[in-house]
Amino acid sequence: MKLDPGALIAGRYAVMERIGVGGMAVVYRAKDKKLDRSVTLKVMREELLSDHEFTMRFQVEARAAASLSNPNIVNVYDVGQDNSVHFIVMEYIDGVTLKELILKKAPLRNEEILGVAMQIASGLAHAHQNGVIHRDIKPQNIMVTTQGAVKVMDFGIARAANGNTMTTTGNTMGSVHYFSPEQARGVYVDQKSDIYSLGIVMFEMATGVLPFDGETAVAVALKQIDEPLPDIKGVNPGVTDDVVNIIRKAASKNTAQRYQSTEEVLADIKQALKRCGAFAGLPGVVDSPTIRVSLEEMAEIQKEHKRLEEQLWGVPTPPKAPRLKKKRAEPAREHEKALERRVVMAGVITSVVIIGLIISLAWYLFQRDKTQPIPAPYVVNMTLDQAREAAREAGEILIMEDGAQWDENVEAGRVISQNVPQDELIHPGEAIHVIISKGSYKIIVPDAGSKEEKELEDLFGQAGLAYNVDYEFSDRVAQGIVISQYPEGNTKVDPDISIGVIISKGPIPRSIPVPNIVDKTEAAAIQMLQDAELVVGPSSKAYSSTIAAGRITAQTVKAGTLVNKGTVVSFEVSLGTPEPTPVPSEQQPLENSKPLLIESSSLPAGIDPVHLCVYKIVDGSGVILLDKQIPLNQFPYELTVSGTGIVEFLVFWVAEDGSPDSLLMDHMVNFEEE
Repeated sequence: MKLDPGALIAGRYAVMERIGVGGMAVVYRAKDKKLDRSVTLKVMREELLSDHEFTMRFQVEARAAASLSNPNIVNVYDVGQDNSVHFIVMEYIDGVTLKELILKKAPLRNEEILGVAMQIASGLAHAHQNGVIHRDIKPQNIMVTTQGAVKVMDFGIARAANGNTMTTTGNTMGSVHYFSPEQARGVYVDQKSDIYSLGIVMFEMATGVLPFDGETAVAVALKQIDEPLPDIKGVNPGVTDDVVNIIRKAASKNTAQRYQSTEEVLADIKQALKRCGAFAGLPGVVDSPTIRVSLEEMAEIQKEHKRLEEQLWGVPTPPKAPRLKKKRAEPAREHEKALERRVVMAGVITSVVIIGLIISLAWYLFQRDKTQPIPAPYVVNMTLDQAREAAREAGEILIMEDGAQWDENVEAGRVISQNVPQDELIHPGEAIHVIISKGSYKIIVPDAGSKEEKELEDLFGQAGLAYNVDYEFSDRVAQGIVISQYPEGNTKVDPDISIGVIISKGPIPRSIPVPNIVDKTEAAAIQMLQDAELVVGPSSKAYSSTIAAGRITAQTVKAGTLVNKGTVVSFEVSLGTPEPTPVPSEQQPLENSKPLLIESSSLPAGIDPVHLCVYKIVDGSGVILLDKQIPLNQFPYELTVSGTGIVEFLVFWVAEDGSPDSLLMDHMVNFEEE
């Protein structure tokens, strides 16, 4: 929403000038009339106001950010709403963004990279300790003051933006260059995501280029997920190993290999600064070197920023008037002309003083009765011209238009509402802000239920409505089909509203690949299965001429098979090279044989043939006696088993994927009984 200079927000913040435009907000320099100080005023963009969920999240998250207080974080002073204006008031920083400095100076010196990163990490550490994740760390969100202090801004606001379905393409494209792989995948993020983004910012400071780029945000996001970080020293050979190692660890794709906290990052940066001799006794908000930027360079960057803003908003830069060279007076006339100038100047000053006194007296007499506050006029339902005339007649009060909206009850071109209630006292010269009606015009929202995503453009385009899409997993709606929309179909809406549509991403993926544990040690195999959230089944032992003793020779579910979490996977452990069969002695009892009967009553219904696996438990380990498909007409099935003493036998039903699924029998056989 565009605000003109002089606009008063919340009766307190007077707009001075526009200083920037972002993906969510227009940024102004304003004057806090209550505390008499300059502040930064961020006003939510008008196209976001129709998203009620986003505006609520904007308020909640910004208030959470206001609780942060750290020298390396831009302070949030106030958050609020003034009619249709949603705003946030922040500390005014006299400086430039880190992005502008990178474009001007990169690659930076090693101590500058570490000093800036240390201050960013210090601010992040404070936020993380208070449960606030930034989610959008990038050089555009980092300010550098004229004294070299580094301050991170927009804490909490990024979280609100991430939840909003109405993203601005330019803003998304700028942010995705610094997204962590988990952000690019759209999964849960924590403080390690901020650390990844810090690593990418350090890469850009060290090289002057982005590590991953592409023509679209999706292309960049895929590179964040899949491609390794480019060789830093290949771009800038002057970067120290310390800086390279910190960047690579911070920007690791694997969160387990990344720094686990900003405190860890700070510790490594401090050690690197000590080794390069740039830590002690240097200025800065924290005890680290500041980035070297002269006041002239800062002024040049600010001037270029202002020129670009003027180009963006169509405000021409007035040309400089040509400078005329003065001719030197002739030496003979110089003293005489100087005397004449002094006489004329004295007369002019005297005349100006006298005229000024007369005008001041007249103005005082004229204004004496007009300084008292007067009741505000009621201008609702008036045209803008009528409202301004009524306000002028009431006592030189100004009327300022704060936008227009559709209204069924107010004719187009007339005032819908005013921010100062009727008869509330207001001083002459102050302004009443009004909303103008665009008239009554409603559109019936098409019903997108059960439509495919490719049909939406024609569906909403024919109705003249804009729409935005978000995606969710669904077990009940097929991939690519509409789950829901807001507002719902067949309701009447203003024509400039944007319809929110949720598209199904299909069922939540639940299958995982089985790891290859063959030739691994038994302990390693168990750990791999547990890490994959699979259940370790009973193991067996067998001699092997190819696999060393103690290592896995086979697994019941083939490696790479997709199975559900919790699937049972058993394996066989090698006993090493087979040994000669011992000759039974008189002291060794001979094995007896007995039948083991497997009844059909314990089998799963509706499966023919049935895959059975029978284990003989010997010294605490299972030896496979049977692993085959058996037709139902062969049950009850008789298996001849042998042994000495009392032996335990386990009978499992094996699922289609090869994993023992259900224990059917646990039978003890006494081979000493006749």
